[in-house]
Amino acid sequence: MKLLPGATLLVLHLALLLVVGGHAVPALAQSGAAAAEDEAAVEPVGESDAPVPTELELLEERLGEAGLAREASGSGGKGAGGDRRTFTLSWAPLLLLGETKVGELIGELRLGARGGVALVAGIGSAGVELADGSATTLTVYEIGGQLRWYALGRFDHGVQLGVELLYVHTGGEVGPSLTASGTGLAVGPFLGYKLITGFGLTFEGQLGFQSGFLSAEASSAHSTVDEEKSEIGALVNLSVGWSF
Repeated sequence: MKLLPGATLLVLHLALLLVVGGHAVPALAQSGAAAAEDEAAVEPVGESDAPVPTELELLEERLGEAGLAREASGSGGKGAGGDRRTFTLSWAPLLLLGETKVGELIGELRLGARGGVALVAGIGSAGVELADGSATTLTVYEIGGQLRWYALGRFDHGVQLGVELLYVHTGGEVGPSLTASGTGLAVGPFLGYKLITGFGLTFEGQLGFQSGFLSAEASSAHSTVDEEKSEIGALVNLSVGWSF
């Protein structure tokens, strides 16, 4: 009987953080130059000791005003969306493919601006081929957690560095008077990426490696056979969900 490791397999979908803001400078430069020409064309109505601002000074002033407006707009956007979100609930659809099918949910709670802690839980089934060529199905349970730090960006949009710990148990009857059970414990680091859209839809992926420690046992009325082993494998996660 072959028992699968209890680590979740995922696919990393990395994206780049883009900052767009340079397009405003040429337009502001033209606006500043035009304003300076208009002011120079106006004939003075009286003598004044006040210095006439140069084109460069007018441009710097307008750029400063634009920067303040952009900061205000950015802080307002965060307050209305991403930075107010404190919890993400997602599921891993790829785990429903293949012989082992697990419905896995991940709930992440925000810790400050750049941290998070996640609970991982799932239930499913695993197909097992027996020595006589027949097949049976065992129930699979998993529970674990993740610690995450957003090295680039923040909770709502950023690159993650983290570690995952996952415990898996499976077992059931595999024949007349014959039962089997297995447990697995996997731990490993990962690099991930997360994106929360403006209305809450969330995508994230993680890629890393993990060390797995596996134990399996089969018992009949007359004997018991057990086996233990360890292995290193890939940690791959791809999930979609909603943030609140």
